[in-house]
Amino acid sequence: AALDGEIDLKTRVIPTTCIGLDSEQLHKIKGVIECPIPDKDIRRFDANIRLFPPFIDNDICPLTINNTLLQSCYLRNTEWACGVAVYTGNETKLGMSRGVPEPKLTAMDAMIDKLTGAIFLFQLAVVVVLGSAGNVWKDTEARKQWYVKYDDDEPWYQILVIPLRFELLCSIMIPISIKVSLDFVKSMYAKFIDWDEEIYDQETDTPAHAANTAISEDLGQVEYILTDKTGTLTENKMIFRRCCIAGTLYGNESGDALKDIELLNAVADNSPHVIKFLTVMALCNTVIPIKSPSGTISYKAQSQDEDALVNAASNLHVVLVSKNGNNAEIHFNRRVIQYEILDILEFTSDRKRMSIVISDSQSGKIFLLSKGADEAILPLAY
Repeated sequence: AALDGEIDLKTRVIPTTCIGLDSEQLHKIKGVIECPIPDKDIRRFDANIRLFPPFIDNDICPLTINNTLLQSCYLRNTEWACGVAVYTGNETKLGMSRGVPEPKLTAMDAMIDKLTGAIFLFQLAVVVVLGSAGNVWKDTEARKQWYVKYDDDEPWYQILVIPLRFELLCSIMIPISIKVSLDFVKSMYAKFIDWDEEIYDQETDTPAHAANTAISEDLGQVEYILTDKTGTLTENKMIFRRCCIAGTLYGNESGDALKDIELLNAVADNSPHVIKFLTVMALCNTVIPIKSPSGTISYKAQSQDEDALVNAASNLHVVLVSKNGNNAEIHFNRRVIQYEILDILEFTSDRKRMSIVISDSQSGKIFLLSKGADEAILPLAY
């Protein structure tokens, strides 16, 4: 969804108390959901659910933002999902975040509005002056002219009719046709943008398209472009080039660690440090592996760096095969290794790292895996 300005995949999971329920059980069970009052924070949702009869003890199962589908979101990687509507209408997070859209005005439109207001005030002043002069002339000179006849019986005639005559005479000060002419010219601007072959993208077969014809002329007045993140105006391609494991730098002269003979030999020899490093790459993420009917595995990631790291680990024979609820499975040298995901601490700008707590299903050992910025990870590693 693009509710937060991002269009990357957002991972959503079912509540733990609902894992394993089939369609028949879903029709029969009853439950209670305790929700907070509606708010517009799309990154937080703290609620509880209890099913009757309980399927996992009798405990209350917590619900977080990872268990929610927000309004206007698109469901991907699954054909359908069963859920319960907890907020509707303007009480949804989208409804509470919706504001009054601001009108889009170009610099020319703003200038025309100001000039129109100034001309109207000038016209009003002219009407007042000429209306007063007309009333004076009516009382002094009009009676001497035989062809001029005023209705002296109506008291409002002198105050209203004479100024309105001058208002009609001065109405041509504001040209009505200028708005129609400008709208026609703006429509032609948009057509020239649509027809421009120099801004046609051959790779994606995408021509330019003017979605708003009202602000085309403002493109020529842009002097500075400010962006808050990479990828807004550029295309990001994350490629695994080099890595340093236990003090050893891997990555040949071409900058492709996946073809480094030393790294490939270390993987083949089951080097403990290298295997741990690749395990972190494969597990410390929110990537969802998707297996096609042909057996090939593709990854759906929230960010391109996670996708690049997981694919690099897969190319080095540490393959993330599945993630099902709180369970993850990787394959390495024809071995199947299963882990239980105990907790995930997603990346934040304060921590500058992401962490995941896992438990080895065979040995029962618990591990904390982290990845992030060098200033956040290196002090913890030494």
